[in-house]
Amino acid sequence: MTYELRSNTITFEAALRDLGSSRPAVRAQAAHALGDVTAPAERARAVTALIQALGDLRFEVRTEAALALGELGSEDAVPALVARFDDGAAAVRQAAIIALGRLGLASAFEPVARALVQGPPDVRFQAATSLAEIDAARAAGPLLTALADSDGEVVGAVAVALGALGERRAVAPLAALLDSWSRPETRFDIAYALADLGDVRAVDTLGGFADHKQLGWDAIEALEKLGTGLGTNLGTNPGTGAEPGADATPDMVAPDAGAVRSAAADYLVPLLARRFLDPMRKLRAAGALLALDPDHPGVDSARKLILAGLGARKREQVGLAVELLGRVGGDWARAPLTQLRGRRAGKPFHEEIDEVLARLGAP
Repeated sequence: MTYELRSNTITFEAALRDLGSSRPAVRAQAAHALGDVTAPAERARAVTALIQALGDLRFEVRTEAALALGELGSEDAVPALVARFDDGAAAVRQAAIIALGRLGLASAFEPVARALVQGPPDVRFQAATSLAEIDAARAAGPLLTALADSDGEVVGAVAVALGALGERRAVAPLAALLDSWSRPETRFDIAYALADLGDVRAVDTLGGFADHKQLGWDAIEALEKLGTGLGTNLGTNPGTGAEPGADATPDMVAPDAGAVRSAAADYLVPLLARRFLDPMRKLRAAGALLALDPDHPGVDSARKLILAGLGARKREQVGLAVELLGRVGGDWARAPLTQLRGRRAGKPFHEEIDEVLARLGAP
């Protein structure tokens, strides 16, 4: 049995041996490799060795050991990982919380819930995600309480977790917090969560981030998801088990779906003409506009931009253009796709193009 780690191939026995190396980098690589073992007997030995490695003098070794334990599914790792919540290195503390989330074991829920309240900010931040991974239904209550946290990064992480859970009891408190944070990333996370929950009050905030260098792509996707999801079944509420809308109607803003979609599309139109904007984001914005409002005045510009993407030099742009046409294309896309398929540049995308053409139907 071998494990590929960076450029090194290492056997299970060699990985166990290398945990005792005098070189920290070798010990860290060995710990990383032990997270991939599959044979039950080897997994048990790996868990024992990695728990011991959590006491290594070097933080990078402890970090890799914690993350590796998160892959091995052993209940024995839980107390050792919880003990790392007080580690002097933030990377180790966060790795321990991440590992417990990946393990998803019930015995880790209470320690992680306490960390969400009592830990330092970096631990509270990660605990929000891990708690939801361990038990989505039980996590809703502690997460709702944690929206009152004093740290903006923590509040953002909590908001995103509640949105991902579909916890509609979070709509009112999230909406109340939307304009109360000066930290832009926190406002974005809250708006993103509201979009997950189908609340239209997120539109203007998300629209304001559509041209943000780091958050723009996620803002575009959230605008599309919110607009196209209006009036659809958003699923049950895992926090309460209620059917869609059963416990959230008083907190939700009743939308004019068409107006919301048009407003979301309005934020995307300026991106299409932005000269120095990343071409991938421009393509994504064009696709989102077409999905949101096929009758929008900016539709022609969006179509032209996606069709131009079919002739881009970079393969990832061509691939994204083909993908978008599979979602929002119509008769206007059939001939350009057929032409691309017949060119050398289209060869890597034959299967994808054929699927899109089949979806568009015969001319």
